[in-house]
Order: sequence, then structure tokens, then C-alpha cells
Amino acid sequence: MKHESAPVQNYGVLDTPDDVRASRARSSRPEVAPGLVLPDAGHEWALDKFGGQPQLVQLKYTAVQSNNHVVSNIAKENVAPFVYKPKATWEVPGPAAAVRLHTVTPVIFFVSTYDDEDAADSSVGLDSLALVKLQVHKDRRIVSTTAYTQLTGKAKRSEDQVETVTEKIGSSGWFKISPKEPLPPGEYGLVRLPKQANLLGAAIFDFAIDPSAPENPKAIQPTGAKEN
Repeated sequence: MKHESAPVQNYGVLDTPDDVRASRARSSRPEVAPGLVLPDAGHEWALDKFGGQPQLVQLKYTAVQSNNHVVSNIAKENVAPFVYKPKATWEVPGPAAAVRLHTVTPVIFFVSTYDDEDAADSSVGLDSLALVKLQVHKDRRIVSTTAYTQLTGKAKRSEDQVETVTEKIGSSGWFKISPKEPLPPGEYGLVRLPKQANLLGAAIFDFAIDPSAPENPKAIQPTGAKEN
């Protein structure tokens, strides 16, 4: 089935590294496991465990694309013009993330670019940050689907969101987000989900839960640990 993809417009959420994140990260470097301290470079890290040893793995961002499914929507609309709801999907290219985590209970650490007063705006603040299980479809992973009611034009977005707990680490700019339940193997991503159903964060920090995967390159080991 033919589909048309386009980059998602960044609606004001900062998804790329910047000076604000860097300065906040350098201001405090919390210890997240014995001998394992968050680095002063990079802004999204996952606490993994490989070979029984904790490790920090840097998460990379991937651009999200919008797919309007033009051909499919037109065909289905012609069959049921008053019933069918045109759909669009938010996708990332490729069937699998490069980062493969081994623990089913990862903890993700990130630096917020927003102050406490900014966080009150759930369109861009911490409340909009979500962990989502991605649906693999051939050569892409689907983050979310938006359906539009033809008569009213209203949009409704749906995604497989994971329940998490977000906590601030001391007085630093670092936060941690943890799933409430162990994650089944599969593809996941950390993305911003604003209230507006027709919007999505411009980038996603994607990863997989894959206990049988090899060790991630450049994973940070605890101080004094032997390199594999």
C-alpha cells in the first residue's frame, strides 16, 4: 500500500541537544548505581543491566514522520463516505531501534529544558512526556495513530502508552522516568504527546527491550568494572 511520509513539524518542544540541557547536566552528576555516575555529555540515558552488571546507555533521537495514507483513505472513504474516519500515523523509519536494552525494568534519565513554571503547560512540559510501545509494521514503527471525524473535523489520537513514574533527582535538572511494570520485549520510545490530537513531538528517543541482544557499544561501566 502506498503511503506518503513527511517530517513532523516541531511545535516548540526542544528535542535536540542544546546549551540549556548541557549546562543543567554539568551542574550535577547524580550517582544512579554504585560506581555509575551520569555523564556531563548527552542528555538521555538508560540504566541497563548486561551480564549482571549495571550500565548506562545513551539514547539517540530519531525524527518522527507523519503518514497521511492518502491512497488508502480515499479508497475507503469512497466505500463508506459517512462512516469511515480518515487516519494518519506518526512513524519512525526502520523495524528496529539501534539501542537494545537487556533489562525489563529500565530507568531513563533526562535533563529537562523547562523550569517548574513551564512544566505547568502540559503541551510542552513534563506532563506531555510519555513512554510508548511502538507497533512494528514492515519497514517502520508506528508511534501513534490519529483518526479524523469527517463531519466535525475533530481528531482522536491513540497509542500504546506505558504507565510510568517521573521523579526529579535532587535539585539538579535531571529527572528519571521508570515503568510501573516490567516491559515485555519489543520496541519502545520516549516522546512528547501534547493535548492536541493532531500534534506529536518532532523526535522520539527509541529503544528496544531485547534481553538476548549483544552489549551496546560505548555503554558506560561502573568505576572499577572490567571491560568486556
